Amino acid sequence: RWVESSVVFEDRFQKYLEEDFFEDRVHWFSIVNSLVVCGALCFATALVLSRTLRRDFQRQDVSEAEELECMDRADESGWKQVHGDVFRRPDHLMSFATLYSAGAEVISVLVVVLILAPIHAFHTKRGVAIDAVIGSYIVAR
Repeated sequence: RWVESSVVFEDRFQKYLEEDFFEDRVHWFSIVNSLVVCGALCFATALVLSRTLRRDFQRQDVSEAEELECMDRADESGWKQVHGDVFRRPDHLMSFATLYSAGAEVISVLVVVLILAPIHAFHTKRGVAIDAVIGSYIVAR
């Protein structure tokens, strides 16, 4: 429900920009939660990487005699399985290129808007935010 107020448009964010609004409360639970999640993700990544590297090193430690026996068989492990697919053209190259470039434009617009937002560029008058989005989209093209 909209209620008319006596606050001038230019001063509507002053309440949120004052020091007293934030107080000096630190959200310790959020900080600890973020650290735990980051630690768990780092541990999971390190575990997967160490298992993969250990398996690759074990394959390389094959003795000379076993290596000579295996010469006639093709090694179907690792990057040798996908080396033909890496440099192959995609089936729908034009659609892929179009979607990739559109995504790059959207990301560049998002970056510009996220850079302008913290410096309070949008709080001066009406329509500045949409002007920034449209302007950065035009520049990205």
